[in-house]
Amino acid sequence: MSVIFKDGIGYSNRTKTAYVVPTGGQADGKKITVPEVKDFGLARPWADWGTTNDLPIKMAKDIEECGVLSAGLDGKARIATGKGPAPFLLVNVDNDGKEELEYVKDPEIQDWFEMNDSFNFSFLSSYDLFSYGWSPTQMMLSRDRTKINRIKRTDVVTARLERKSKISGEIEGLYLNADWQCNYTYPSEYIKRVPVLAEGGELQDLLGRTGAYEFAIINRQLRNGKQYYPPPLWYSTKAWVDIAKAIPAMKMAMFNNQMTIKYVVTISQNYWTRIHKTWASMTSTQRQDIIDNKLDEIDKYLAGNENQYKSIFANSYIDPVTKTETADIKIDVLDDKVKDGKLLPDGSAATSEILFALMINPALFGAGTPEGSYSKNPGGSNIREAYMVQIMMLESERRMNARPLNIVKHYNGWAKRLETAEKRLVFRYPSGLLTTLDTGKSTKPEIV
Repeated sequence: MSVIFKDGIGYSNRTKTAYVVPTGGQADGKKITVPEVKDFGLARPWADWGTTNDLPIKMAKDIEECGVLSAGLDGKARIATGKGPAPFLLVNVDNDGKEELEYVKDPEIQDWFEMNDSFNFSFLSSYDLFSYGWSPTQMMLSRDRTKINRIKRTDVVTARLERKSKISGEIEGLYLNADWQCNYTYPSEYIKRVPVLAEGGELQDLLGRTGAYEFAIINRQLRNGKQYYPPPLWYSTKAWVDIAKAIPAMKMAMFNNQMTIKYVVTISQNYWTRIHKTWASMTSTQRQDIIDNKLDEIDKYLAGNENQYKSIFANSYIDPVTKTETADIKIDVLDDKVKDGKLLPDGSAATSEILFALMINPALFGAGTPEGSYSKNPGGSNIREAYMVQIMMLESERRMNARPLNIVKHYNGWAKRLETAEKRLVFRYPSGLLTTLDTGKSTKPEIV
């Protein structure tokens, strides 16, 4: 955006609009230098997300089918959100860095937070950051363009970023499509474009805009040379996610397709003639009935939990030919080749790798219970400490979610109306923290 500034009054060469920058803000002297991204001449105006533009759809499928990944992402977003964002006046910061805050009881701000469902906005925005690596936000101005009336978390799976402008070097548009796999060509009634405010200079850009009411903001942290879509942390363990997904399917296939035999029962042919003196004169049907009844009797005796550890007594005789002792009834116990717990070590390794990639202590999700595969983190203290560390590590995401709110506070005049030289309007996240038992309370409130 090209702006000429003097005495706090700005004039935009692009929109031919004059505007006032809020106190403490001035126009940039020049644009920050960024590398140009090579255009491969594709007809589509957006940058594909993945080789076939369906990577987020594949990510969503991985999340839905992997229990530990789904729970980890959801739980991490819950911890980051706490009780939801709330407005405070920052009065002082002591020598230890602890903030002194005053809660803002302002009807206009409270109504705005309520109408925009600020809790769910923050929760879902955090979830998108953790799950897909970035989060877009849509905002809508009032009819007279003096207020930002609405902000909305955009479903990131439906969003694609416009290719960077060769003139400004910035992403200037966000494309929305409910089903990218249909490969619609643009323009299309099924693909909507929303103008994107200049990344990092959204407020100045918005102040210079005319003729539009809806805009988008990009929340992301570019890393590893990615120009458009930063990968989420968990994607580094994609192979472990595949293992975690495969284990339940393998176990189910084993249960459905394998016959497990515990005993082999052998009955001597001489047993029948010695026990039943009239065996030779019986019909084949009579003999078969006797055999079936005996086999059913043995099977019922061996099967069932209530019949474990029973003893069986059987006679033996000397074979007249071999001169060896032969048992009437012989029972051999077979080794179970599919013992309970097979594949579980692989499952626990996959769980640990996925949670570590998410920077989540396994103790938070019950993986620190005594005994079994997760026996290294027992006790409530580990859960409490892990939760506190987790809250501290999520500061980055909370600050990113507060960016749209900071734009709103300036554009809507909240900062001008409430802030002084000593007090600044900020947005923080009240949370409940677990305490030790000696305090007499289970939780205590904390603002993070």
